[in-house]
This record gives sequence, C-alpha cells and structure tokens, in this order.
Amino acid sequence: PILLISVMTPLLHDLPSSCRYTRAVLLGLAFSCNLGGMLTPISAPQNAVSMAALQSFDRSIGFGQWMLLAVPIALVGTVACWLLLLFMLRPDDVAQLPEPRKPNSTLKLTHYIMLGAVLTTIVLWALLSWPPLRAVFGEPALVGLLLLVVAFGSGFLTKDDFNSVSWHLLALIAGGNTLGLAVKESGLLTAIASGLTGSLDVSSPWILTLQLTAA
Repeated sequence: PILLISVMTPLLHDLPSSCRYTRAVLLGLAFSCNLGGMLTPISAPQNAVSMAALQSFDRSIGFGQWMLLAVPIALVGTVACWLLLLFMLRPDDVAQLPEPRKPNSTLKLTHYIMLGAVLTTIVLWALLSWPPLRAVFGEPALVGLLLLVVAFGSGFLTKDDFNSVSWHLLALIAGGNTLGLAVKESGLLTAIASGLTGSLDVSSPWILTLQLTAA
C-alpha cells in the first residue's frame, strides 16, 4: 500500500479532495491491497501463518498451488470491487488527469544491486518449497532477512530509513502472532475447536467454509 500510495499521490495531489474520482482511486487501492494480499504465500503475514499451520499437520502447499486457487478469486473480487465503485461513487467528474511529475534522478549502481536482490528474493520465495533450497535457506523469513541485510549493508537504505519504519505496526502484527501462540499453548484453542467441531457440517467444503467464515 505504501508503494502504491507514493505512486498515486503525485497524480491526485492537484485534484480537489471532494473529487469522486479521488475517493474511488483511494478506495480501489485499499480493496486491491486486500485482494492482492491473498495472491501468494508471501503477500501477507496471515498467509505465512496459514503455511505454518499446514506444516504442523504435515501438509504443505506449493507456491503455484496457492496461486492456482487464489488468482481466480482475486480476479473476481477485483472486477466486483471495480463495478461497486463505478455504481456507488460514479467517478466521472475528472475529464483529464494532471501530468505526472517525472523524477530527475537516474539509476545508480546501488539501485541495480537492490533490483537484483529483490528479484532474487522473489525467485527464492517462489521456489522455497523445493527441498534443496529449503535445506539451505529454511523459512521464508530468513530470505527476507537476507534482503534486509543487503538493503542496509549496501548503503541503499540509511539509518534514517531504519528509524522511519512503522515499528508500531510491526509490533502490532507480532503481538497478534504472540497472542495466537498463547491461545494455542494454553489449550484454549483446542477447547474452542472441540466445541465447534460437533456443530460443523463436513459433508461439503463450501458449507464448511461458510460456517467457518460466519464463526
């Protein structure tokens, strides 16, 4: 979301705040980030939690298998959100977008190093289910940590960038994971699951999904 907002801000800066088009773009950005968070196992923290839960039951799902299920759902959701925004907000009050401001900076060696590191990280995440790679790198978090080392070690990111990170948001995510682990280890999760199991209809995966969503 942060990257996309930085891209869209120069385009929307010269438009009035009451513009329906501006509201539609920002809402569309929020919806697209939610939908994009389900596309791959590395798109959102909850996906990593789901992968870890599957591994605890000796089950695993590959990068391609995940996308095979998630991409159609995300595409349908994107079209549905687009139609909803067109119907609810009618963003037709802008005849022409302002000319975007082009940056004057040129790519340097550190930029190319970071581009290579990011592409390498994405490839490793996509292929990490391959046993030889998993034996070397272990969990996806370690690959992400290596990217962090390259980013700050190469000088591409500075101490000011490190201090400007939303640590409160990361702490919130970590706190949620800690709370989930505490519920699991205390036995409360098992008690809740045992109480719900008897009332679930397992005859159809779709009915079961609806019941779990409602719960």
